Amino acid sequence: MRTFKSAFFTSVLLAASLVALSSPVTNADETSTTTSSPSASPTPLAVTKTSNGVYALGNVGPGGGFIFYVNAKGFKCGPNFTSTGSPTGGLCHYMEVAPSGWYDGKPGSRDPYLHWSSDANFRKAVKGVTYLDGQCAGYGAKGVPTCLATSGIGNGFKNSVAIVKQGNNATTAAGASRAYKGGSLNDWYLPTLAELNNLLKWGQGVPWKSDQTVVTGGTTNSPTYGATTAGLDSSAYWSSTEMYRQGEGQTKGVPLNPKYAHNVAWLIFNIFTYDTLKLSGADKNGGVYVRPIRAF
Repeated sequence: MRTFKSAFFTSVLLAASLVALSSPVTNADETSTTTSSPSASPTPLAVTKTSNGVYALGNVGPGGGFIFYVNAKGFKCGPNFTSTGSPTGGLCHYMEVAPSGWYDGKPGSRDPYLHWSSDANFRKAVKGVTYLDGQCAGYGAKGVPTCLATSGIGNGFKNSVAIVKQGNNATTAAGASRAYKGGSLNDWYLPTLAELNNLLKWGQGVPWKSDQTVVTGGTTNSPTYGATTAGLDSSAYWSSTEMYRQGEGQTKGVPLNPKYAHNVAWLIFNIFTYDTLKLSGADKNGGVYVRPIRAF
């Protein structure tokens, strides 16, 4: 795996025995379901739906990606994270992940390795992005489900708009995600931690229990779901969720020297390699893999 500039706050959340799952996984309603630039799109796959006209996990969505999350009740989404944020003016019910080759138009190619922000912005907080602090750190941290809930399902679009508005262009994680136009759609974005966590559930073939349940176990050895199907890399992926970190050598009670202040972004680390999920914080001007998603 390639290295990236980072001061990790690695949090090994949960571990479980590797479980081989060959049957379809469960969706968020607990019902069984059977170029050279980021705007370039590989040859689109045919959109698929179930016989009753709805999408199921693993179907190809309208953006040419794979449906990895289904919620019949609906969730807030869109650039303002509202109940009318879907393309049809209501709640969103699905999330799809962009296919391999989304960045360079070549199916099967590896995801781009991008900075979260420009060098000019990596020490600056992004106005409008929800922050998660050190409560997510530490082995088996009890606060992790709360952290996932706070980061938000459907909130990545709003985060990504704010990140780009700060001045981070298409050479950065959120900028490249927003520039992607798969399916001739312009609502792709960099996912939150909660959204990545649910992508991992589909990626590992793990049944859905709740949005806040941290993924454990599973396998990627399936041709019908997850990491193998979507071509996700066995490495770390950026989220659009940010975290503030005080500078190295900071003494408690002593005012922070701006020279050593850092803002870092959360990422999910080695998400498809082990049956143990890890969260880390990394300097925003370090390279990490990127894969856009969209909600609709």
